[in-house]
Amino acid sequence: MRAYDSAQVWASDSAQVRAYGSAQVRAYGSAQVTAHGRASVIRFSPSAICRGNVLDLTVWPKTTEEWLTRYSIRTVDGKVVLYKGLNQDWRSPHGLGYKPDTTVTAPDWVDDGRECGAGLHFCWCPSACDQFNVDYKPFSHYVACKVAVADIRVYRNDGVQFPDKVRARTCKVLYEVDREGKRVSKKGVK
Repeated sequence: MRAYDSAQVWASDSAQVRAYGSAQVRAYGSAQVTAHGRASVIRFSPSAICRGNVLDLTVWPKTTEEWLTRYSIRTVDGKVVLYKGLNQDWRSPHGLGYKPDTTVTAPDWVDDGRECGAGLHFCWCPSACDQFNVDYKPFSHYVACKVAVADIRVYRNDGVQFPDKVRARTCKVLYEVDREGKRVSKKGVK
């Protein structure tokens, strides 16, 4: 199979995939994936054979610092920029609004180490947010959010289902970005 442009592919069992353009492939089982150019592959299985631009998620980060290092996220004054995917009405699939230039605080925050629920959830890049869209397609909007490093919680067990997201209590929504993280507009939302 060949994946081009901005295709997203889930490869499992003994699938063989060659990815081009800005395609993203998730490798499970014994899949063999080669990413060319800007294409990338995310390795979820230790038996998957992956070449090119590979993000290996077979070893999970145990701390916030390890998570930030894995995704090359730069810390400035104790804060980082993470991303949130939103529906057409600037809301997450769970209903919270994230319009640019607002502060959002989780109404259900509990600091108990759980992976899902009880907080605001963020990804390291906008395209990683798509897996959390209930329609399994790209979101209508993506926003860059400033989050305090001390506020970030990483899931600490090897049974983590979504290692490319973290949760936090609060964030400052900065501006809209495209699926690749480039700022869409310098103006806020009307």
